[in-house]
Amino acid sequence: MKLKMSSLIPIVAISCLSLTLCSCSKKEEPVPPTPGSAEKSANTTAADAEKAVTGAAADAQKAASGAAADAQKQIQATAADAQKEVQKNTADAQKLTEAGAAASQNQAQGLIQKAKQLIADKKYSDALESLKGLSNLKLTSDQQKIVDDPKTQVEKLMASDAASGAAKSVGGLLDEKK
Repeated sequence: MKLKMSSLIPIVAISCLSLTLCSCSKKEEPVPPTPGSAEKSANTTAADAEKAVTGAAADAQKAASGAAADAQKQIQATAADAQKEVQKNTADAQKLTEAGAAASQNQAQGLIQKAKQLIADKKYSDALESLKGLSNLKLTSDQQKIVDDPKTQVEKLMASDAASGAAKSVGGLLDEKK
C-alpha cells in the first residue's frame, strides 16, 4: 500500500484540523449579567421581600385584631357577670334589711302590746320598763306615737295614784285626829 503524497495531504489536514478543534474546545462560562438584567433581578428580589414583609404584617395585624376582639369579649363577659353579682348582692341585702326591719317592728309591737296589758293591770312601773325597751329599736313614726301615748298615760296615772295615795294618807291622818 503505497500512498501517494497527494492523497496524504488531505488526511493529514483533516487530522490536524480535528486535533485543533478538540484541543481548542472552549469551556462555556456563565454569561455575565447585563446591566438591565441585574436591575430586573434586584427589583424582583425586593418585590418578593416586600410582599413577604407585607404578608407577615397583615398576618400580625389579623392576629392582634383577633386577640383584641377576644379580650374585649372577655372584658364584657366579666363586666356582665360582675353586674349580675352586684344586683344579686343588693337584692340579698335589701331582703335582709327588710327582714330585720320586720323583726324589729314585730318586737316593738310585742312590747307595745305588753305595756298596754300592764297598764290595764295597773302595773305602771312594769309598763314603763316595757316601753323603755323600745328605746333600742328603730320605730316608725306611727309606732313612736303609739309608744308616746301610753307612756304619757302611764306617767299621768302614776302621778294620779301617787296623789291619791298621798291624799289618803293625809286624809287618814286627818281622820285619826278627830
